[in-house]
Amino acid sequence: MKRPDQEHEEHVARVLGGRVQPASGAGPLHKLDVKTDHELVSCKCTTSASTTLKLADWWEVQSEAQMLGLEPMMAYRYHILNSRQHVDMVAITMDRYIELRGF
Repeated sequence: MKRPDQEHEEHVARVLGGRVQPASGAGPLHKLDVKTDHELVSCKCTTSASTTLKLADWWEVQSEAQMLGLEPMMAYRYHILNSRQHVDMVAITMDRYIELRGF
């Protein structure tokens, strides 16, 4: 059985049309967790009711994505206790969101 964080990474890769980075992005050549043709994604998975979005984590995602010419994204999965359900969310900048919405 796969760990919840591995399942989350595979889900993100599948729905975004990308691939999970080798060693979950822990190596020097393949940073972060999921890479697509358009995005570089850091995945966070928790059973807690909250998690922390650290600016330092965002800067890392942004920096690595920029070097590769990709969009930075953070993907979060919250597992609901005593349930097989979860909630998936993503974080992108407000400027990027506005651009995507076409405002």
